Amino acid sequence: MGLRDESVSEESPSEIVTDCLEINSNYHDLNSFNPIMRNRKPNDMCIFHINIRSFRKNIDKLSNMLPTMQKPPHIAAVSETKINKTDGLSFPNTINGYNFLHSDSEKKSGGVGIYIDSSLSYQIQTDIPNALNDSESLWIEINLHKKPCIIGLIYRHPGYGISAFTENICEILHNLSDKKLPFIICGDININLMQQTAIPQVRNYV
Repeated sequence: MGLRDESVSEESPSEIVTDCLEINSNYHDLNSFNPIMRNRKPNDMCIFHINIRSFRKNIDKLSNMLPTMQKPPHIAAVSETKINKTDGLSFPNTINGYNFLHSDSEKKSGGVGIYIDSSLSYQIQTDIPNALNDSESLWIEINLHKKPCIIGLIYRHPGYGISAFTENICEILHNLSDKKLPFIICGDININLMQQTAIPQVRNYV
């Protein structure tokens, strides 16, 4: 299971609008990834996201990998779990030191789950409208060092219209802004940002 460290080049806002995002994407094994995790500051929140491409097939890889990190993440978010409402959690899903939440998919693909460091208090945010059709999402509020923050995880199915998704996500962003808390959204949106100059719907999303 490869790890990827992504950074976006420093460009002015106008350059970002007119040009494709220049993304430097580096792949790591645990030996090269551990220094990145180790060097984070004590009060930094660490969120790890991975498209697991079937929870049933790859949960063992994830559960073996997290304990080997020198500073495991506070949140391990997994998308495309392929957990649907028919199967449910009919297989091992626990990872030592974490609590697990999940949102089932109506389809064979999709689905999301969040592993939360068991030392953290959290609340599921049921008042955030899940207006994301053909998508799954989870929203939680956590407290790290007495600082509350909202974490969102989204998986968008590739066939869903980008314009409709953009409208839906804007509604959710307005709702989050009203809470006046910092928030972080992660996940697999399945929108190629490199196509923003060629496809208006992608540009509007960005």
